[in-house]
Amino acid sequence: MKIFISTAAWLLALGHVFGQCQDLFISEYVEGWSNNKALEIYNPTNDTIDLSDYRLERYANGATSSEANQKVDLQGTLAPHDVVVAVLDKQDPDGVDFEAPVWDELAELADLWLCPVYEENNMMYFNGDDAVVLRKISTNAVLDIFGKVGEDPGTLGWAEMTQNHTLIRKSTVEEGDTDALDDFLVVDEWEGMMWSNDPLNYTLDQVFSNLGFHACACGSLDLEGCTDANACNFNSVATEDDGSCDYSCLGCTDPEALNWDEAATVDDGSCSYFEASCDFLGDPAWQDLGPGLFAPTQLEHLFGTNVLQEVVFNLPAVIQEPTSGSNFNVLEWSDLVVLGMPPGLEFDSLPSSASAGTQGCLSYSGVPLETGLFTATLTGNLVLSVFGNPYPIGPYSSTFDVEVVVNPNPIPGCTYPLATNFLAFANEDDGSCLFLGCTNPEAVNFQVFATVDDGSCDFTPCDSSCPSDLDGDGVTGTPDLLYFLSSFGFICPN
Repeated sequence: MKIFISTAAWLLALGHVFGQCQDLFISEYVEGWSNNKALEIYNPTNDTIDLSDYRLERYANGATSSEANQKVDLQGTLAPHDVVVAVLDKQDPDGVDFEAPVWDELAELADLWLCPVYEENNMMYFNGDDAVVLRKISTNAVLDIFGKVGEDPGTLGWAEMTQNHTLIRKSTVEEGDTDALDDFLVVDEWEGMMWSNDPLNYTLDQVFSNLGFHACACGSLDLEGCTDANACNFNSVATEDDGSCDYSCLGCTDPEALNWDEAATVDDGSCSYFEASCDFLGDPAWQDLGPGLFAPTQLEHLFGTNVLQEVVFNLPAVIQEPTSGSNFNVLEWSDLVVLGMPPGLEFDSLPSSASAGTQGCLSYSGVPLETGLFTATLTGNLVLSVFGNPYPIGPYSSTFDVEVVVNPNPIPGCTYPLATNFLAFANEDDGSCLFLGCTNPEAVNFQVFATVDDGSCDFTPCDSSCPSDLDGDGVTGTPDLLYFLSSFGFICPN
């Protein structure tokens, strides 16, 4: 039997086949709590599309027409196989009730903010029982319909899935639904995710997880370009890197930084700044600091621990004379001493004098023996230049703070007071105690508890009156000790 198909029917069928992946369609629908409302629109084509030729329309509560303030034109461009996320424009962090802001997670994904004022345009105020149409303006063609125009599904929406739900278009869908007469069978083309904080059905951590990208059977276009997101010419659409990445725009963009790059337009986080440490000796910034000792961080040490701390000595070329407040050129700061350091800490070296405009890296070391905040003083005789002549102003001082804090950790050391290396502040014996004395048992002055021989052993023979010469051989030694121990504990006769 022959089957005849009309030319019109054949063209309609052919148009459907070749119409797939040919124009925009809605790929995700968010109707969440409060003002969390968004539509994601996907470009299935291999071309960049001008969004100004597209419009969203809302058909409220079963209406068959859309009012002027229920239509909103899109804007911008949309790259191939990319999405644009349109979000209800509620961004006031102090907004309440109808003006409550969308959640931060949704705001971070927004590409277009639409319809901030309900009375002016309420397209984005859909609430689950409103149909949404995506239309191409130049051809007046309907590209996609969410819901069914002219049908009110009730407050819970179509299939009870279009209110308080996030719906994601299935990846097998390659074009929008353009048939205004067919029923809206949600599960045919959409996967639903209900907004819930029920511990057994918790979805609030997932309702935005697919927003901002869309997987589609239309595939993707292989495009060459720079695929490094850190490059100046990063191409978000490119799928194959062609080696063209340009990094010339990257650098330090802060004029206050030491390595400011005037040509850089994108900050790469490389900015470095002056700090009062030995690494910056000779830097011009020292001239803005006064005379004294400086460190990059607060000088703080743990009680009872070894300290080796670097500081910088600085003497600028110009100084403010404390009595008059006037600025004078510096000639010399001499007879320098540091007073008031925490007990146990002292400077390893300190210059006796310094000339103007110089810095030096110094250090102090030791073991702090007392907790507290100590204000140390660097003092010396300052000589200024007044009308080109030396003018001694006498002692000039600069202070700096050193804090010793309580040590929360065990402090190991020798805790036996009679040991040579007894450490008074140790609270955990580490077995290091040393006892000096004669360690030779043959010596007259042998000391049983001595661990380190101090060279004091005496081997001079005892005379007959020596009470420790128990065996009468003229020498006090091991035999005498053994003789004594052999009779230890015996009861002497009366």
